[in-house]
Amino acid sequence: MNTLLKIILLLFVSNIFAGHHFESNLAKKYPQLDLTDVYVFKSSSPNKTVFIMGFNPTSKLNSFENYSTNGIYRFCIGFDKNFSKGISPTFTFKDNKIQFYLPHIPDPIISETGELIAEGPIDRILELSNGIKIFTGTVSDLFQGNSVGIRQFKENAAKGIFDLSVFDVGEEGNIFKKLLSTVIVLEVPNELLAPKVYYYATTAVEMEQNHWHRVNRISHVLFPHLYLLDQTKMGRFMDSNHIVDQDIALAIYNNTLHYASIAPYQKDAKSYAKNLTKMVYPDIIEYEVGTEAIYTIQKINGRPLQADAMDVALALLVGSGVPINDKVSINLELFQQIFPYVIPKDDIYLNASDKVVKIELVNKNIQSAKEFDKDIKQESKKGNIIWYLIITLVIVFILLIFFRKKK
Repeated sequence: MNTLLKIILLLFVSNIFAGHHFESNLAKKYPQLDLTDVYVFKSSSPNKTVFIMGFNPTSKLNSFENYSTNGIYRFCIGFDKNFSKGISPTFTFKDNKIQFYLPHIPDPIISETGELIAEGPIDRILELSNGIKIFTGTVSDLFQGNSVGIRQFKENAAKGIFDLSVFDVGEEGNIFKKLLSTVIVLEVPNELLAPKVYYYATTAVEMEQNHWHRVNRISHVLFPHLYLLDQTKMGRFMDSNHIVDQDIALAIYNNTLHYASIAPYQKDAKSYAKNLTKMVYPDIIEYEVGTEAIYTIQKINGRPLQADAMDVALALLVGSGVPINDKVSINLELFQQIFPYVIPKDDIYLNASDKVVKIELVNKNIQSAKEFDKDIKQESKKGNIIWYLIITLVIVFILLIFFRKKK
């Protein structure tokens, strides 16, 4: 048995993965809904933004079984930090087709899809008549990192030992290079977005009729594996959205404080842990629409495909001013510069004469961000007018009472 095979078997037996792979009990039970990665960056087409969701680390080539037929896949995109407004592109899979929905709220009830916008075949590039593009299919696992090294690193850290030599296993520790995953690639016109967006991805499953459970939610690289060690709090986190849970925040703070204390980089570990907790929790990433995406220690603005995100995530955890080299490089051959930006591997797509399919919208009720803002302002004006009337009536009532007393 060669070294790589031993490593893979060890990891499957112990259920320990880096990246976002098998991190919750439901993700292990429903691998089709196990999110592995999420990206957002500027499109190569003018005035468009790309969102990519990777899922199902058990994916196989040319298989519709890679998709859940009783689940929901969703990008939650807030137009402000409080997610008071936004959109949530949502996808389902039935009859070998992908269904696309677009609720005009950023984090709807997990079972809610809204009205169907469009439908088309999987393993194709779908060009919707309003400028939206969608691709779904099988690719090489987009996450590249030293899973063996980080597993040992975490075990040593739990004992108070800070040891980066565990990453010397190098490329043999990268089990992901042999894995496949499935993706949804969504390219949207910027007019549907606010100038700045706040996003995370989530999945849910209908375990029984009308009985839904969230399976996974992700944004920051390696977030659950590095920051949430308690399985109870992990479950609470998976069920949450943009709302801060103080117990989870405290657990993240204590964990980051431990890493910052055993690592040699930060003089004030408490202050660093406090600031890092605010930065990474509640696990939402910001992106300035139309700008170049960047994922570095100094700045996180979306996430491009080519970033060595594991090196950055490790550095942030321990307080290093430079990336922590996990001795695994990013394979740039997994990506391309044009839509769908990843490299499809399914024969169904590669052998198709019609790789691009034009799709008419089933429902054309899609608001631009400007129209949405206009509606919000109009509703706000209506609310203000009502308050003005109430205040005026109160003032008139007080004046009547005052003058009656005078008489």
